[in-house]
Amino acid sequence: MQQRPQPHRAVWPVALGVALRKACAWDWLGSPQGRHAMRFVVLDVETSGLSPVRDRVVWLALAVVEDGTVLERWSTLVHPGTETTRLVNGISLAGMPTFTEIADALCGHLNDTVLVAHNARFDVAFLRQEFARSERTMPDIPVVCTMQLVRRLEVEVASLSLVDSCAAFGIAHLRRHRADEDVEATAQLLAQLLPLAAQRGWRTSEDLVTALLPTRSDGELSIEITFDLDQLLMDWLVREAGWRPEDEDVEAALQRWRTQQRAQREARYALMTPAHSNAHRLWDAVDSRDWRPAAWEPVLEALAASGCDEVADAWKDWTCRCDDSRAGRRRRRELSRQAAAVALEEPDLTRKRLDGFISDLTLAVGESATGCDELIGWYVAHVDRLAALPACGSCGEEGEFSRGCLGRLPCATADLADELSWKIDDYEISDKIFHRRMDVLTPALMRDPNPMPLVRLAKERVRRYVDAGEDATAAEFWRPVQAHLVAVGSLATALREVARAYGHLMYGKRYQMVIDLLAPLSQDAALQSTEDGFWLLDQLARSYERLEQFHQAFSIWRLAIDAGSTEQNTFERLSLALERRGDWPGALAVIDQALARVDQPLESLTKRAARCQKRLAKR
Repeated sequence: MQQRPQPHRAVWPVALGVALRKACAWDWLGSPQGRHAMRFVVLDVETSGLSPVRDRVVWLALAVVEDGTVLERWSTLVHPGTETTRLVNGISLAGMPTFTEIADALCGHLNDTVLVAHNARFDVAFLRQEFARSERTMPDIPVVCTMQLVRRLEVEVASLSLVDSCAAFGIAHLRRHRADEDVEATAQLLAQLLPLAAQRGWRTSEDLVTALLPTRSDGELSIEITFDLDQLLMDWLVREAGWRPEDEDVEAALQRWRTQQRAQREARYALMTPAHSNAHRLWDAVDSRDWRPAAWEPVLEALAASGCDEVADAWKDWTCRCDDSRAGRRRRRELSRQAAAVALEEPDLTRKRLDGFISDLTLAVGESATGCDELIGWYVAHVDRLAALPACGSCGEEGEFSRGCLGRLPCATADLADELSWKIDDYEISDKIFHRRMDVLTPALMRDPNPMPLVRLAKERVRRYVDAGEDATAAEFWRPVQAHLVAVGSLATALREVARAYGHLMYGKRYQMVIDLLAPLSQDAALQSTEDGFWLLDQLARSYERLEQFHQAFSIWRLAIDAGSTEQNTFERLSLALERRGDWPGALAVIDQALARVDQPLESLTKRAARCQKRLAKR
């Protein structure tokens, strides 16, 4: 009987242990000996896909580090437990242990440690799911994410990926997406981050874990806000009523303000018709806590009959009067929808006026389990009127994170589509519910002038289809969305989200799918004039290269460079391909262009230039 292969130990450079010991020797703990023994387990998993629910761990590696010393390294391929034999880096998983068989050994490594991983949320999600399938519970241990630590330490990196984070410290990480190599790179990155953390006062593992808080399990920031109500009231009296504390007390100031308000109302009513003023007096007479229909329906009828332009405000006021009982919350959802609908009927409606109604609407429906579907229904019914509203001209900001009118992008005021996209784009929503909502919402989003919600949700739908192995369905859905963006001239506006959609396809190695969908866009001006466009052209060329269609890959890389690309990977891949073909003058010409355009070119480019020059000199 063939003996099952055992988990193997990876052989990694001695420099890793040296770097860790240096990092942990002084600044990290504040003394040469240290105050506490630090035990980290640096871990990485490689998986068959991106969904913890549908996909499986196929490779797991870890390194146990205590006070800067690597005590143990452990790496094993993992059979996914399906009948299909898989390959990982060309190695068959047939005969490899299942996760259930290695779970006890893994628990032994994880107990009483701090788990370290890059993008730890991904690794932990898969581990928990695998432990659950094995009918075990993952050890409850603190987790440190080096990706989040890079962000918190404000390290200057091209991106938060493991490769770019390592590159910021001169750490070479060439064999990426191998569990053992990723663990080595993460451990070296940790060694560089620990002294920086110590400078912030994070000198123990407990300090480090706490520094990455506060977050709840859903990833949302938790903030505690306190305020002084008495001080707020006094500030308001000074501002609105002209209160002078040395001349009168608070009660007297409030009474004076009420008298002023009544006088102003009466002066306003004197300019109205009798029917109009009587409707307003009826409105004023409603008790502040009364939200009964019997009290409000006569008010709304009287205001509408008098031709008042504040009917929507009366609906909104009724909404605010509802209490927090179950019936009150249900009534508030109904009234908020009606108030916003009435506001949409105003002939001179502006986005700034509508914004308050949309905010009330999204808050009210958010209280209900069916609220998202109610909001979708309201949006679909009124999208054409919403789309016709002129931009406010003053929202958003200009700069690196440009948005809204000031960023020369679609108006962000009263943008219900944007609110919906964030509510629906949630990993916890099942595929069935997500796709049902998208079937209803997509046609309406295509009529909205802001393309970002459409692309954001379309990207998520493509991700879900690809993770489920439904590539044809993903392409069938994405193609008309992409064509719509081109037809309405919104491709350039939404290019960053489009790039993220293709990034997911590249990660999933859907190279032919990338070619089929992206090749028709290669001549679009948006792809030949922006950073995101050049990145997309590089991904298209890499897809051709992966499928050994080298002529097409060279053509796309050359197209991007001639258009002014500064994407380093484009110069790297094209010069490497030319070098391999023996076209050393061509490789040197590409490298010269890179050196002229890129502020900090990759070291590999300068080394390649030296090799090519040496070979030309030998001719």
